[in-house]
Amino acid sequence: MRAVDAATGITVTLVGAYALDIAFDLELTGEDGVPGPGLFPALLSAFMVLLGLLLVVSATRRLVSDETDDDEPEPGFTRSGLRRAGVVIVSLVVGVILLPILGFLLTGILLVAFLVFGVEGRHSLGAAAASILIPVAAHVLFVTLLGVRLP
Repeated sequence: MRAVDAATGITVTLVGAYALDIAFDLELTGEDGVPGPGLFPALLSAFMVLLGLLLVVSATRRLVSDETDDDEPEPGFTRSGLRRAGVVIVSLVVGVILLPILGFLLTGILLVAFLVFGVEGRHSLGAAAASILIPVAAHVLFVTLLGVRLP
């Protein structure tokens, strides 16, 4: 177990719990059952708490099983890792620029496809399906369920 995993999990859990407390001060639903200003922050905060707890459990299990990862390299910054992060940031900026021109759905498909195929190097039917289904699911979520207009 790396102490950083447990510390990160605890930190994410605490920040998520604090944000969830604040989100519950906002209205979760508006008039006629329309999502209120606190719904999305509450969902994200609850998700943060869940992921933080999962990370703590995972780190604790590794400690209990006395699993040693001597062969695994220590985490840290590498030149290739920083380059990948830069490529992802630039692609997000390009996506923001293309959003009003191409619209949400097409920009989303292109962005996810670039990240999956180009950055991650995944070349499978599942990767192709994800490139299409993730933006379509986001579009359905925002337009149909939340009633948000997207470009």
